[in-house]
Amino acid sequence: MKSFFFAFLLLGSIPLWSQNSLERQILQSKYAVDSIIATQKAHLFKQLGSVEDLLEQGKISKDEAEQMKKDFKQRAKQRTQQLLYTQAQFLRDQLDKELQSFPADSLLMPADSLNPHLPYEKTMAQVDSLAQRQEANTYLRRYMNRGDIFSPYLALGILNLHSAGHFGDKRLSPLGSKSFELGIYTNYRLRKNDNLLHLNLGLSWLYQSFKIRDGLYYQHQAGNTLLVPYGSELTKSKFRTHYLLLPIDLEWDFSKEGMHRNISYFQTHEHLYLGVGAFVGILLDANQKVNAEREGNTYKTLIREDLHTNRWTYGLSAHIGVKEWSLYFRYSLAPLFTGNSKGEYPFMIGIRAGR
Repeated sequence: MKSFFFAFLLLGSIPLWSQNSLERQILQSKYAVDSIIATQKAHLFKQLGSVEDLLEQGKISKDEAEQMKKDFKQRAKQRTQQLLYTQAQFLRDQLDKELQSFPADSLLMPADSLNPHLPYEKTMAQVDSLAQRQEANTYLRRYMNRGDIFSPYLALGILNLHSAGHFGDKRLSPLGSKSFELGIYTNYRLRKNDNLLHLNLGLSWLYQSFKIRDGLYYQHQAGNTLLVPYGSELTKSKFRTHYLLLPIDLEWDFSKEGMHRNISYFQTHEHLYLGVGAFVGILLDANQKVNAEREGNTYKTLIREDLHTNRWTYGLSAHIGVKEWSLYFRYSLAPLFTGNSKGEYPFMIGIRAGR
């Protein structure tokens, strides 16, 4: 009875052992195929990288580089096909041996698994596994990674005021009135497979300093904020504002595609670009600084009286640039002071670096 039971267990284990053996052969062959592809691709990328280095060093021409790349790719393709064919033949021989070792009715497999071509086809289906992963990485780099990380920028400009009576107040120094802006921004490509149209979003601190001439300074009188004489000789008179700003631009970037290690990708701000946009900001602080001369002495005064400075600023902007430098123009649609019978609107023109 014990002998019969042992024989029964042995016969029952044959199908399971044979099935595991077949799966093991297929899995080992799959690893071998992946290893072949990975090795050949790594070797090819090194060769292509060496060609790029020679081209950058000026040791070969562009035509020679293209021909060398073509030859290396063709050789790599042929070598890979030869190795994969050898591995496929080896797997088929191993599977034939396993299938012939046991009767077909003892193998606990679905009927379609007995097809001698099926294991070979399953193995060959793994041939492009690494190539597909490489294509996915290229796709992510070229199409999906459409936004840059936040980058810093710096802007310097000259500013003045526009009103119904004048475009540029002569009581303000045209070159002495300056703006300074420090911020961060991100550039986002709007179309997945086209590099032309971008959206710029940013956050910045804007400092404006209006240099006032002729011994005048701002004072709030009868519901209006006006420039009036100070009462003594002034060597310096400035009205200063600080804003937290949110700029947004729609930008057309004419940069060409870049190429690195035989992979193309979209570039940003490598050629001519231009844009139009808008901005909105909130006032952080406003004050006046005056230096007065009295009896040979200089008195420096910081004035923080309420001049009804507008708590908000918003307006339109435009820029044109190449690489990291651009020329920009900004015009505020919000008056500098609230309640004035005649509104005065700041505008500025300047140079921006880093954006």
